Amino acid sequence: MVSSSSRPWGSCTEVKCAVAALDLRERIRIEMEDPTAAKSQHEASDRASHSRDEAKGGRSRSKDESVAAGTAALLVVFVCGLLLMQWRVWPSSRQQEFGHGSIPSPDRAQPTSESETESILARLSENGTRACHDEHTNHTLFSGLEFPLDETPLRLSTNTLHRLLLTSYNAEGRRRCAGGDFYETELQSQSWKSRPPVQDFGNGSYGVTLMVDSAFQGLFSFSATLLFDCFHGLELMEREWDVRIQSPRVKILFYDEARGEKSPSDRISRGMGSCRSEPGSFSRKEWRGRWTRGWINDSCSADGQGRFASCVPRDHDACTEPRCSGRVSRLESNSWVYSAHCGFRIFETQEAWDCVSGKWLLFWGDSNFQDTIRNLMLFVLGVPVPYWSTLPDFQLPRQFEEWFVNPGRPDQALHISMIFNGHYNVYDGDLGLDSLQNPDYREWIIRHFTGEGATPDTVIMNSGLHDGNHFRTVGDFVGAVDRAISFWQMVLDIPQTKRSNLIYRTTVAPAGESRGMQSNPHKMEIFNKVLVERLQAAMPSTQIVDAFDMTFPFHFDNNYSDGGHYGRAPNVNKWPWFGQPHHYFVDLMLAHVLLNAICPV
Repeated sequence: MVSSSSRPWGSCTEVKCAVAALDLRERIRIEMEDPTAAKSQHEASDRASHSRDEAKGGRSRSKDESVAAGTAALLVVFVCGLLLMQWRVWPSSRQQEFGHGSIPSPDRAQPTSESETESILARLSENGTRACHDEHTNHTLFSGLEFPLDETPLRLSTNTLHRLLLTSYNAEGRRRCAGGDFYETELQSQSWKSRPPVQDFGNGSYGVTLMVDSAFQGLFSFSATLLFDCFHGLELMEREWDVRIQSPRVKILFYDEARGEKSPSDRISRGMGSCRSEPGSFSRKEWRGRWTRGWINDSCSADGQGRFASCVPRDHDACTEPRCSGRVSRLESNSWVYSAHCGFRIFETQEAWDCVSGKWLLFWGDSNFQDTIRNLMLFVLGVPVPYWSTLPDFQLPRQFEEWFVNPGRPDQALHISMIFNGHYNVYDGDLGLDSLQNPDYREWIIRHFTGEGATPDTVIMNSGLHDGNHFRTVGDFVGAVDRAISFWQMVLDIPQTKRSNLIYRTTVAPAGESRGMQSNPHKMEIFNKVLVERLQAAMPSTQIVDAFDMTFPFHFDNNYSDGGHYGRAPNVNKWPWFGQPHHYFVDLMLAHVLLNAICPV
């Protein structure tokens, strides 16, 4: 295996750097325009290099060759001067470069009609079959946009889809021939946070798209962090393959070509309807959302309970439609709110009760559901903390059956069942979907659908974090997914009178240091793709809530998550890695999103 710590350009002279940059740039141009020609050039270059090595033994040059060599040396010096003016070497543990010019067409790399699961398995089976599969990505080239040569921000227009290309290169400056690199992208400003989507073309290049509404014009920063290369995030090993090469942050000034006039035709908002009323709002396999805010309170701080409940003044409390409707202060987020292809309703307390009263919700998932249910009860439905506990200490058990009553209207109640799926033993973990291999555990689930009374109105599922610690390969996980789907198809078909609605909530993006663990963002994204695709293929009416996309913009540190949970209860005590009480609003937003799916208009 090639060492991941080599620095091929770390000690070269300026002339050598310039020549290497010239050679790399020419390779990029040829490879993007014609991969076949690029391969031939690589082979020809290797043959020429071999011939030069054989000819080194004392063969003297002719007079003409000497003259030509002298002329070439002068050209090299001239080219070096030009390149050193254009190329900028960024101070990083591994060099990150920015290219110029138009983005090449990725048409030849478009996915085929096969299922995404089949495509993933096929690419994994090919991994390791070619020499470049065993090469680490050492540096990344950005191309497709005209990056300034000085510190001035890159200027991009709002309401326009901008395309950027990331290209992975090995330690020798050669483009990698295969994909499998996992780049964590981030686009942010004071009022915007999103994960620009990344498309792996399978040939060492990755497409990224950027777009911002004119309502949020201003100074942004963009970065792409290589977390794992060569599909190594899918290994069942902690940290061994954690690369974490961060590119420099690029300053981008998004400006409105309408010269500051408020435009009613913002491209993102224009097609955005209400998630509660738009048909098919929860049928998309993946979301491409963003967190935005229209008001910033720089002095926002936690109260005596560790809550951020009083940061938004009344005159800035109303959601900006269509991105959301309701009051943003209900999220306790200092105005941050999530929107996707549609806008979500932020529920008032009584409105939420009118939504869920008389319903039976069955949650089948990991400990994240314990947090979400508690936050739904305390912060959305206004159920008080039990007298025998306190807000920071109140934790629901991994498995329970409970009726919750509206404290303002005793005639309204909600039945919730929580079944832990990290392991069939409620005190254990790291088994995931294979928990269903235990017959007693399966029987316990079936009992909820075979009683003489009602059956659950809605089943809300999630799985992933425990699966990532258990299954050795993606193929093993696919087999467990198919077994789990067969089981749940049988269970949901048991009731003769009514079939439960099914909502699948994707796995969150592991945060902070957990990004390098067995259940990491790379693996969780793949597992989410597999489970969602196969679940919707077997049960097309399944609704999807993409918690991975919701949590990703806040997963880079532990300010919003302890690593695997985004909804830990408020606490006045400071987390050791933060310095002030942590934020919990990402999970609180998720609770409101679930209500949008449970109670359509």
